[in-house]
Amino acid sequence: MLSKFDVAERQLLQAIRMFFNDEDPISIHTLAEAAAQVICDIGTDYGVKSNLRESDKIREDKKNEWRKILFKSRNFFKHADKDKNELHEFNTELNDFSLFDAVVMYGGIKKKVST
Repeated sequence: MLSKFDVAERQLLQAIRMFFNDEDPISIHTLAEAAAQVICDIGTDYGVKSNLRESDKIREDKKNEWRKILFKSRNFFKHADKDKNELHEFNTELNDFSLFDAVVMYGGIKKKVST
């Protein structure tokens, strides 16, 4: 049996391995973002929040616009219902931020559930 946290942990660890082995950045991003979203969702139960997704530094009236920009690559890689014929320029530096955000949230949760 797997928990959502178990799955996110495995996705995050694989994304980190791929990152440091200089493997496919699109796969890294897809795994890192999948893990980060699950960890973010779980984090609400532990008082852990994403500095990237839920930053207090982003004005409330701009948060939806920020998330749309932030998730543009993630959504492009996962869905084709609205943009089947579109092209996308992916900035691989997004992986640095996605991985860092996920690792920080992961650590915040892990230390609260560890004995």
